[in-house]
Amino acid sequence: RGELGLPTFPRRALQHRFLSFVRPAYLFLSRSYSASLTRPPYVLPFAGALYRVYPESYQALYDTGKGTYLRVSSNAARPALSEFRGELVGAMREELLLDESALLTRFFAAKTWFEQDARREDLSESWRS
Repeated sequence: RGELGLPTFPRRALQHRFLSFVRPAYLFLSRSYSASLTRPPYVLPFAGALYRVYPESYQALYDTGKGTYLRVSSNAARPALSEFRGELVGAMREELLLDESALLTRFFAAKTWFEQDARREDLSESWRS
């Protein structure tokens, strides 16, 4: 959980027993990605940010490249980074008028272990809300 200033991923016990209780009051998590296309320019960089000011909802913001952000979605629960990336791809496709066949890379929904929490070991869901 890099937004907390930790140098590495926390140990699972720390996430489940303590960090799952931490509710972010302010979050601005910027990410840069690239998409592979079937036509020139073949590689297309795009960026965005996951933004939240408590008690408002989480907002996925698409970086337009002109010094402004465009809100593409708003979620009550914190989205996984793979879901956030999918929302940015949708915004990029709309802005650049790309059809589905133009994207060479198909994005899959990979989640980190603390986003997935398949065993339901977190003692609290506060960090997601």
